[in-house]
Amino acid sequence: MDNATKEGWSYRSGEKGTNRVRAYEKGGQSFLEFYERQPNAEPVRRRVSLGKSDRLHAKLKADELAAALRRGEAPQPSALTLHALFYNWYLKEVTPGKSPGKQKHDATTAEMFCRCFGAKRHPSTLNVRDWQKFIRERRSGALRPASREDLPVKPVGERQARYDLKYLMAVLNFATTARDDRDVPLLTHNPLKGLPYPSETNSPHRPMLADEPYGKMLSVAREVHRLCEPFFILVHETGHRAASVRHLRWSDIDLEKKVVRWRAENDKIRFLHTTPLSDRAVNALDQLQKAEGAIGEHWIFPSDTNPSRPLPCHTANKWWRRAEAKAGIEHVHGMGFHSARRKFASELKATNLRDLAYMGGWKNPQTVLLVYQQPDLELQREALATRRKMSVTG
Repeated sequence: MDNATKEGWSYRSGEKGTNRVRAYEKGGQSFLEFYERQPNAEPVRRRVSLGKSDRLHAKLKADELAAALRRGEAPQPSALTLHALFYNWYLKEVTPGKSPGKQKHDATTAEMFCRCFGAKRHPSTLNVRDWQKFIRERRSGALRPASREDLPVKPVGERQARYDLKYLMAVLNFATTARDDRDVPLLTHNPLKGLPYPSETNSPHRPMLADEPYGKMLSVAREVHRLCEPFFILVHETGHRAASVRHLRWSDIDLEKKVVRWRAENDKIRFLHTTPLSDRAVNALDQLQKAEGAIGEHWIFPSDTNPSRPLPCHTANKWWRRAEAKAGIEHVHGMGFHSARRKFASELKATNLRDLAYMGGWKNPQTVLLVYQQPDLELQREALATRRKMSVTG
C-alpha cells in the first residue's frame, strides 16, 4: 500500500511483526526499511539504500525482500574488506572529483585506517572501541601517515582527528548507498553512525594579522623574492586563500574593469566567482605584468623550478617566514596567510555580510561570522556610545 510523506512516498509490503518492509523516498534516494530478526535477540531495524531508483523498482524490491524475510532470509552485505572499500570503491569513484589537497588527504588517511583497523576487516564490524582507538593513537602521534613514520612522534590536535574521522564517516555513508554488480548493498548500515567526534576543550587558536607587522613584512618582501611583494598584496587585498591566489592566471585578471575571476577548479569549495580589485592590487598587478611581460594562460606566480606549474605551497610559506625574520617579527603559531584572511573579514565587518562573503570567496556567510570575524573592542565602544534608549507606551 502507498502512503504520501512530506519528502516523497511510502510503500509497505509484508505483515507487521513478521516480514514487514517499508519502501520510501528521502532526499531523492529510495530506501528499504525492515527489521532483522534473530533467535533469542531483539529485532534490529535496518535500512538499505536503492540509490536513485524509481517507485516501481522500489516496490518490486520491497516485495522481494518481504518474501525473503518470510523464508527467513535476511539480505547480506557484500563480502567487503576495508581495503576494498577504500581503494576499489571510494578512492576510485568519489575521490577523483575532489580538490588535489583532499585527494591527497583521502589516500593518506585511507592507509592509516587500514593500518589501524586491519585492511582485511569487514566494515560492518567496526564499533566504538575502534573509533576510540583511532582517536587515542592519532592524538598521541603513534598513528601517523606512512610518509612520516621515520620522523619524530608529533601529537595532533582534536581538529585533525575530527577531520580524519569525518572522512571515515563519508566513506561508510557512501557504502550504504552503493551497490555491487550483484545489486547487493556494500553495507546495510553505518556501524559508527552517531558516535561523537573529538572536540577541542578550548577555543580554536585563530590569530589575526595586524597592520603593523603586515607593513613591516611588506617593506622587506622584495628582499625575499621578486614575486613576494605582489603575492602578499593580492592575498591581503582580496581576502582569498593563498592557494587560490597561487593558482591565478593572467587571463583571470581584467585590469581595465578592475576585477579578478576565481576558477572553481582552483578553489577549496569549488566556488566560481568574480570579485573587484582594490587600487593597490591593480597597481601591483600592473607593475608585475609590465615587468614579467606575461599574458593569457601564464601563471601570475609561477614556480621558480618549473614555470609551467604554479607557485608551490611550501615556497609561499617559506616567503612568509623569511619576511617575518627579515622584519624582526617573532613567529606566532598559526600566523600565516590565513591570518590575512581573518584580517580582511574583520576589517570589512561593516559591509553587508552576503557581499563580504562573496568578496572573500565564502559560500556561506555564517562561516565568515562564526569563524573569521573577530570581536573588535573599538567597534563595541562605538556601539555603546550610540545606544538609543527605547520608550515603551501603552
